[in-house]
Amino acid sequence: MIFALCAAVGFSVSGGSLAQDAPADKEAAAKAAKAAKVKFRWGKSLKSAQKQSEETGLPIVLLFTGTSWCGYCVKLEKEVLSKKEFKQGMDGVAIGVKLIRQFGFQQVQGGQDI
Repeated sequence: MIFALCAAVGFSVSGGSLAQDAPADKEAAAKAAKAAKVKFRWGKSLKSAQKQSEETGLPIVLLFTGTSWCGYCVKLEKEVLSKKEFKQGMDGVAIGVKLIRQFGFQQVQGGQDI
């Protein structure tokens, strides 16, 4: 499951609920245990986030941003995304991938253009 945040038009989340269902079997229980230990950070690539999502069962949160030129993006980063309360609140809830808009959406710190 992938969620998207678009800083230019504010938060827009789509794709379902962040609520987790109770694990029904041992595999689901193992995934839930792994998910609970995941510390939220903005990932380096969509591919690694997808792998981690498969291992933990956590949804992926995509952030489409233009932090160097978009005023709303800068404000969102400064007032929400950089706060420890935000990151702590996202621990064990989701896996983040930040896509920065410059000359096309590129994944942060390497990866391939998407």
